[in-house]
Amino acid sequence: MASEFRRPRSLAVARTVVYLAAGVALLFLFGVTLVFLVAMGTLGVVSVALFESGNALAVLGVGLSGLLVSGAVAYGVLSVTRRADHWLVAAARRSDPLEELAASYVEGTLDERTFERRVERVLEGGSETGGHSSMDRPRLGDEPPVTIRVGDDERIEGSGRDAEVR
Repeated sequence: MASEFRRPRSLAVARTVVYLAAGVALLFLFGVTLVFLVAMGTLGVVSVALFESGNALAVLGVGLSGLLVSGAVAYGVLSVTRRADHWLVAAARRSDPLEELAASYVEGTLDERTFERRVERVLEGGSETGGHSSMDRPRLGDEPPVTIRVGDDERIEGSGRDAEVR
């Protein structure tokens, strides 16, 4: 799993939170359903005891319809949980670095020279994934030459490792 996802620990935490939230919601729903069924049963018993009529069947019907509604809500919670899990997994999957480079080149965010250089790095085994890759930062030697005056007699010329104090 570690090689397939960008941040496997974050994914595991997010999935755990989603499933815990679903579990808490289902437990709450179970509690509400149980209270509702007990209330309907009590109401049915009281109805039969006080009025000696067939109202108990009507109360039982209301209780069963409440049970069906609770079942539908539970199915909805599980469905949303599965969708959230699939979305999290899809969002955390690593994309192919060559496809990302090709898309950037087609969009025009990379010039041909940079594109070729990055493709070579990927093919050599370098990492070119995600938006904050080390290759997005300029490397030593990629900067234009700079001249900085330090004192009256000293100045630094060059860029990166080629900088010299004169």
